Amino acid sequence: MDKQLIHVLLVEDSPSDARLQRHRFSRLDPTEWQLHHVERLADAIESCTNFPIDVVLLDLNLPDADGLETVTEFREAIPHLPIVVLTGNNDEELALGAMAHGAQDYLLKDDITIPLLVKTIRYAIERGQILKKLQDSERRFRAIFNQTFQSMMLLTPAGLIVDINETALNASGYKLDDLLGLPVWKLECWNHCQSIQEWLKAAIKTAANGDLVRQDVQFRKRENVIICIDFSLKPLKDEEGKVILLIAEGRDIHE
Repeated sequence: MDKQLIHVLLVEDSPSDARLQRHRFSRLDPTEWQLHHVERLADAIESCTNFPIDVVLLDLNLPDADGLETVTEFREAIPHLPIVVLTGNNDEELALGAMAHGAQDYLLKDDITIPLLVKTIRYAIERGQILKKLQDSERRFRAIFNQTFQSMMLLTPAGLIVDINETALNASGYKLDDLLGLPVWKLECWNHCQSIQEWLKAAIKTAANGDLVRQDVQFRKRENVIICIDFSLKPLKDEEGKVILLIAEGRDIHE
């Protein structure tokens, strides 16, 4: 079975550091590893745009970018390509910050060995592939979540709002940022009736225990009109059966 060729882009302006990396790669199987080298961030972005690069070894101090902005600018131009940051031992905190800005991993230049280099690159590629699949899944979910005609909310098992789709926002007149983290029963659309608020609290406890809740309830729209909705709470469980999220759905049935 043929080995898959891995194209690695080294972005390093130090001649001595670049020479050392080339030496390391020269000891690897040339049918499996291909090293490309540039010295500037702009050249790295151009190379990744025009050539099939699998992973980038990125120095954080370049002639046209410095520090965390190196990762940020690269990630804005090339969103999904795995990045392994190269840094000195005295910049480990900076490298951790780079991971928070989109890098998959980092290597301390003085500690690099060939086995560590190979393992880090392979893991970075694997994590990058997993992240891309998650992002693709998130985009598909977001499209369905926002385009459905039913009002939908995602809640924590305690009833705190995690997300709301566009249908629900349009019906209520709220803005998403004003609602995140609030208990769902404190929304103005429910405050016309204390008994409904108390029912919501009890329903959330029931759903958090793993049971489906469904009932017709009164809901106040942004025009101050009271309508009847078919309201449900569905528990979402993890692989061990623990409830990790509640899906709240509301369908206008007042007619």
